[in-house]
Amino acid sequence: MKIGEETFVKRILIKEEAQVMILKSINPDYDDVYIAGKELENVKLLGRAIKFIYEGNL
Repeated sequence: MKIGEETFVKRILIKEEAQVMILKSINPDYDDVYIAGKELENVKLLGRAIKFIYEGNL
């Protein structure tokens, strides 16, 4: 997902009633990203991750 010049790989949650998109981080070291209002116009979905492999502790 790309928002402006920033790119993220996160889970997407859409709360239609609140008109907000939440980019949910799997890694607890990173905060979730909340997008609402005019920012939603700048969101571009670049692709879909189909597999996640990590051998450490999250």
